[in-house]
Amino acid sequence: MRKAEPLKYIRAIAAFIGVLILFQVFAVYFILSAQRKLLLQAEHNNISHGLDLMAAFVREPILSHDYVMIEQFLLRHGEECKWAVELRATAPNGFVLAHYKRHKPAVSAYKLDRKIKHTGKHLITLSITNDLESIETILGKLRFGLIASSLLLTAILGIALWFTLRKMALVPLEKEIELRKKAEEKIEHLFLQNKLLLDSTAEAIYGFDNDGYITFVNPAAEKLTGWTANELMGQQQHKILKHSNSKGVLYSEEKCRVCAVIKDRISHFASGEILHKKDGTSFLVEYISAPMIMNDNVMGGVVAFQDITEREQKAKEREKLIKDLTEALAEVKALSGLLPICTSCKKIRDDKGYWNQIEAYIRDHSEAEFSHSICPECVKKLYPDFTGDDK
Repeated sequence: MRKAEPLKYIRAIAAFIGVLILFQVFAVYFILSAQRKLLLQAEHNNISHGLDLMAAFVREPILSHDYVMIEQFLLRHGEECKWAVELRATAPNGFVLAHYKRHKPAVSAYKLDRKIKHTGKHLITLSITNDLESIETILGKLRFGLIASSLLLTAILGIALWFTLRKMALVPLEKEIELRKKAEEKIEHLFLQNKLLLDSTAEAIYGFDNDGYITFVNPAAEKLTGWTANELMGQQQHKILKHSNSKGVLYSEEKCRVCAVIKDRISHFASGEILHKKDGTSFLVEYISAPMIMNDNVMGGVVAFQDITEREQKAKEREKLIKDLTEALAEVKALSGLLPICTSCKKIRDDKGYWNQIEAYIRDHSEAEFSHSICPECVKKLYPDFTGDDK
């Protein structure tokens, strides 16, 4: 792309120069044709004038039948006129009365005939063929000059156009290309950074466009869902992931909070909802969905989620354990620690320094209750008369 735009201007210059050269070719051809026509007309007039002079000279010898004089005249005139290629005097019956032809042939020649009449009677036909070497030389020099001038003009215009175009268009274009190149490098760097960030994060992330079609997926999302990025890309995210509530009931697109970010333009957080894997199984997720906004326009949405199935299971187990322990503590209240007790009367000293009967202390510091009775040994000791013991 960076090379295409300068090439466009270079091609425009080449096309302009090509059109200019073509125009100059036609101009040179037209000028040469017109000049050749003028020179041939001048040559025609010159030969015609020569025929008039020759006719005036040979009229009397013809009338007197002096053909030798006519032949001598043609030979002498041909030798004296360096442009004469061939001179011929022909009788009305076609008999050649006199003929001159030079040894050097002409590359290009011009021939003109003139009938000599006397009192309406055809006496003789004079023919002159002149060499056009001088005309071709003039035309050759003119052609060379025109071509040289055209090439010089083309070169000057081409160079002027190049520098003008470079100053007006190519230099700003080169600066623009350089800025674009830096911007593309920066975008590419940011893209690689973002890709590295998406690939390295443990949280599953995918993005979707305004129609709900998935546009990118990171490796963590591939691992959680079981689908590869190529399988997910271009799929309708709500249909393929089957977003459901905590009871497994599939959300409609209107009630799906992931889809809602496109319309309401705000982020949504949820925990304990369900997504489905490629193999048909499901898992609990905690996710946040947010709109992607650029220049105040929603370009799509992005979802970051994680599997909380194990966490929720542990939380349930922890809640059950706490419940069981609470129930156990509600049933049992035990004394613990070091109790100061009198070795004689067995009273216990409380935290305030008072001495309490042991049963009263235990009753106050636990949920135990006492029912008073007397053991057999104490009965014998305290009431020997009631024991029936002879001793």
